[in-house]
Amino acid sequence: MTAKPEPRLTLFTTCKPFEGETAAMQFNALRSWHELQKSRKLTFNILLLGKDKGVIDAARSIGATVISHINTTPAGIPLVSSLFETAKQHSSSEYLAYINSDIILRTDFIDTLASVLQSEIKQDFLLTARRINIPLNTPLVNQSQHWRSDLDSIVDQSGSWDGPNAVDLFLFNRTLFDCIPDFAIGRMQWDNWLIWKARESNALVIDASQDFALLHPIHGYAGHARGWQDITQGDEAGMNRNLAQGHILGLEQGCTHLLKQRELVENNAENQRTLATHCTPSPEKEFTAYLRQQSVQPGSTPSEAETEPDKAIDVFRTLLWRNERYLPQDISTVTDHVEFSRAIESAVKHLEEGRISSAMDTIQDTLAATFLDRIRQSQATCRPIIIWGTGQMAERLVIFLKRNHIEITGFADSNADKAGRLFMSLPVTGSPIDQVSKKPGDRPFVIIGSMFVNEIQQALHNQGLQYNTDYCY
Repeated sequence: MTAKPEPRLTLFTTCKPFEGETAAMQFNALRSWHELQKSRKLTFNILLLGKDKGVIDAARSIGATVISHINTTPAGIPLVSSLFETAKQHSSSEYLAYINSDIILRTDFIDTLASVLQSEIKQDFLLTARRINIPLNTPLVNQSQHWRSDLDSIVDQSGSWDGPNAVDLFLFNRTLFDCIPDFAIGRMQWDNWLIWKARESNALVIDASQDFALLHPIHGYAGHARGWQDITQGDEAGMNRNLAQGHILGLEQGCTHLLKQRELVENNAENQRTLATHCTPSPEKEFTAYLRQQSVQPGSTPSEAETEPDKAIDVFRTLLWRNERYLPQDISTVTDHVEFSRAIESAVKHLEEGRISSAMDTIQDTLAATFLDRIRQSQATCRPIIIWGTGQMAERLVIFLKRNHIEITGFADSNADKAGRLFMSLPVTGSPIDQVSKKPGDRPFVIIGSMFVNEIQQALHNQGLQYNTDYCY
């Protein structure tokens, strides 16, 4: 009897608890991987790492192996180092691939990988691809005979390429990534560090987006106490930044080669332009698809905006950010749910009239209503208003405030080299602390226009400033 050949690839992931729409998203992903196992082109195993609710049943349904013991942060977030090392210890395949647990794969994934791995690349490599965001939070994969064509229709009609920094797949040969710091999974910079480490190790970094795409369901971060701020500014995010020590690379800057019709080509300017054209994001399309999903017709199933408004609000925050819109980072500033429902109705009408920008304005202004009220109260007292920060977020904030007829005095920035310069035609003062340490009657009202909210808020608190009275974010 001929022995069954060892799989050449091991897919591994860690799951969130299988609850609500997260369960549907993860089941769609895992079932899509299982469907690809039926292909004879490439054999692979699936490992589910961790012991969150529903993982054992999910593994059983797709024939995956569960490894329950994973090292975590004190808050229970799996460590990247433990995930990668555990996957290596419990597999013997030449290649491994970490993939986020909500990523749906199609046949182009296995067709491409079979070709690439058969080519026997002669040096270490890391392969990944960009993702397409789709509005899908209900069971679909393997639920009917037509699920593949139904999925393709969703992608064609409502899918939008995400930017190159959204990396959800890391496929690598076993000899790469021996010593990974104890990053928290799902927080900032661990993925960019892996790209940097691959380059530091003289490995190829391959962007395969022209040959296959990862399908990613649109979701927010309502499961976190402070939403997206937990991902970017929570304790684990700070830990990750300290561990990375600035050694990070985005996919666009970090990749050495592109995959084009299953052939490796150099990541030169001409090929990069071709890739950019192929993967052009269309965040308006993404916003439109989700907004239409929230528009409920009489007699139909209630929308998420009706049944779980906080989740819908969180998703809209994510989508507006992808459309380069500013939103307050303090998620507690969101208006009440009745006003939110009215905003959706109004936004849908704008959409029907072909005014998508007005639809976005409506949702944006509603989610930022309390935030705007606080600033207008300061404006009414003729108090100077400054923005702490001179980056992308500050730029979006100024555009947003101007549309709402709020003028600022200028900017402050912790970088002393920026003092005396202009940013968006307004002056940048020196140290922000110098500005806010003035006597109370002369203090400006500060809007934090930076992702480093925790550090800035602490600095303002140390100067005796009070949230809402003297600053907001």
